[in-house]
Amino acid sequence: MEGGVLAQVVLPLSLALIMFGMGLSLERKDFVQTATTIKPFGLGLLLQLLMLPLLAVLLASLFSLSPELSVGFMIIALCPGGVTSNMFSFLARGNVALSISLTAVVSLITRSHKPAHIYSRGLYVIHSPLIPISSAQLEFWRGGRRG
Repeated sequence: MEGGVLAQVVLPLSLALIMFGMGLSLERKDFVQTATTIKPFGLGLLLQLLMLPLLAVLLASLFSLSPELSVGFMIIALCPGGVTSNMFSFLARGNVALSISLTAVVSLITRSHKPAHIYSRGLYVIHSPLIPISSAQLEFWRGGRRG
């Protein structure tokens, strides 16, 4: 088992327990309120989907990161949110329903737009000999269909 019992079993179970505990503290009205206050949700969505990747590109350029590190930085920037941010919102007595809603929506959106973002922002990496990318993967990233 690569990564050991801690990484494969204990951490995922503890994260699930944390999310379950936070979920028990929420009520339906919390999510209704999040759905009716579009401005904070829209701003969070905009910042997570557009500003974080742009900031990653800016920082990667500013610090002259290698192409491989730049792509890794972009992937991290394209995966914001998650259990940890929800937990910090909970501990800071923030809007946990908003945090969970943003995590869910951003996770669904980034599944489809992450490759396109990496392709559009990381074209210079594609020719790196350290990152083998097949023509089928490139076609998929460009929006084409395989087959």
